[in-house]
Amino acid sequence: MKRLISATRAERNLNVTRKWLSLRSNAVANAIVAGAGLSAGYLATLGWHRLHAYAGWRVAVLAAWDCLIVIAGAWARRSVLVTSTVTAVLTALWSVDAATDTAGDGQGLWPVGAVMMLIGALAASSLLALLVGRVRRTAHH
Repeated sequence: MKRLISATRAERNLNVTRKWLSLRSNAVANAIVAGAGLSAGYLATLGWHRLHAYAGWRVAVLAAWDCLIVIAGAWARRSVLVTSTVTAVLTALWSVDAATDTAGDGQGLWPVGAVMMLIGALAASSLLALLVGRVRRTAHH
């Protein structure tokens, strides 16, 4: 009887471990997809600004694209994952773009802009994910 209980416990532990690994690999895949989607959006809208100056419509399109990514992630109950991914990827892309801009002011102030981008992206994506989470809970009740 003791052996049967031990085997049952071992099976339960194995199932929990499998589930945890499955969730973890899904999280990594979701983060990669969100990061790739955001990167594609950034490159399509702002990545070619050196040929032309920034335009308001490009920033608006990128913001809308970012919102769609956050909404999709939050609806799938991956709010923390999508918020952190969007914040990190957007900040990194902008930082590389600003640091390598040869036509910039030359003052080396891009780190200040990067901090501002980090704070803004985190605040905006967190607020949107929170709102989507509330709508989702309301819609399912």
